[in-house]
Amino acid sequence: MVENGDIIPTLVRLDIRDEQTTKTFTQGFNDEPLGEGLGAIAQRYPNSLILVSGSVIIDFPDELPSSLPPEVQVYGTRITLAYADLNQALSILQDQWAIGQLDFKTFSPAPRWKELGKN
Repeated sequence: MVENGDIIPTLVRLDIRDEQTTKTFTQGFNDEPLGEGLGAIAQRYPNSLILVSGSVIIDFPDELPSSLPPEVQVYGTRITLAYADLNQALSILQDQWAIGQLDFKTFSPAPRWKELGKN
């Protein structure tokens, strides 16, 4: 179902002009500030696209925004991410403390998306 303002892509082209490297790794959190951990990862991989997946238990689910992207699901105190952009996850989870682990996949340099029909 398409809602007012939704964009439904029919074709996506990725233009990679530079060699791109990918890396995957897992980060555990043991009742630690999630914002600090995610921020450190973002700083370690500048100019990269970083996708986050996994599930952690958070301390303050009632402090999450009322509207979340589809890549982020909340089940009580458990939050599950499925290929969420790290910057987006960081803005949502900045003030949360977490227990669990998250998987990360980095793409360096970040892909540049170009509009269809333009060179």
